[in-house]
Amino acid sequence: MLFFPFTDKQAKKFSKPFLGIGEAVQKLFPEFALILEQSGLGLSPDAFFAMTIFTSTFYAIGMGILTVVVLYALNLTQYLVLAEALAIMMGVMVFVKIMGGASVNIVRNVRSIDSNLIFGLKMILVEINAGVGLFDSVVIVAMHNLGEMSNVFKDIAKRLNSGEQEEEVLKDVATKNPSAFLRKVLWQIISGLKAGSPLNKVIDESLTALEREQKIQIISYGSSLRVLTLIFMMIGVIIPSMGLTFLFVLNSLPGINITNKMLWAFLAVIALFQFMLIGYIKSKRPSLMGSV
Repeated sequence: MLFFPFTDKQAKKFSKPFLGIGEAVQKLFPEFALILEQSGLGLSPDAFFAMTIFTSTFYAIGMGILTVVVLYALNLTQYLVLAEALAIMMGVMVFVKIMGGASVNIVRNVRSIDSNLIFGLKMILVEINAGVGLFDSVVIVAMHNLGEMSNVFKDIAKRLNSGEQEEEVLKDVATKNPSAFLRKVLWQIISGLKAGSPLNKVIDESLTALEREQKIQIISYGSSLRVLTLIFMMIGVIIPSMGLTFLFVLNSLPGINITNKMLWAFLAVIALFQFMLIGYIKSKRPSLMGSV
């Protein structure tokens, strides 16, 4: 998890000596408590920072030892200061990597919730129209495989089953959940419960609004795809063909020799740009479209 070199249980055990340092570091990032809660990692801020510091130290020491061994093997002992610099760099990079991993987890959770939100609400609406109560409807959604949305509804069902009030549970989830669309739906349900409105009518209105937003997202995505497709064609077809032609022309000139390594490097650059563009297109995909 998050670049930790051991299992969660082992990392928690080995990082216990760092809890004091983790508590001190946590005070420098007071907003990180909410990020951790939204990420679904199930760690307190003190434990997370203790594990992060332990992991960063582990990788830093490992890089330092590896660099020292290599320098001694190459008889370059005068560069031992390089081992210290690389160890510090590795420690800082791992620390930043793990810190950013929590935010990446939130983005992943939000996309998982949004992609299943419309389908989950339709399930609840069907159950409520059939005379099933809100609690039982939530339990039914939680039992289905709807990604992170099922986990959210499992937590709601567990808290409701323990005796907490519906409004208080929904308020807490609506306040802390990272998905803006789910928060909006939950606040509409809370308002409906307070006003005494029929839940099926409230959820139906929420579904109508979400489906309208889904259409807007799809239209916007389709418009952006036209430009992205043109760029992909340029990188994947036009630039390689024109580039190779240009290289062959250069190769015919005296004093210029195009080697196989240059051609392979050209191919690697084209493939890298295509891979990056595909990743960018995927990241722009509307969250409400659902998974494919």
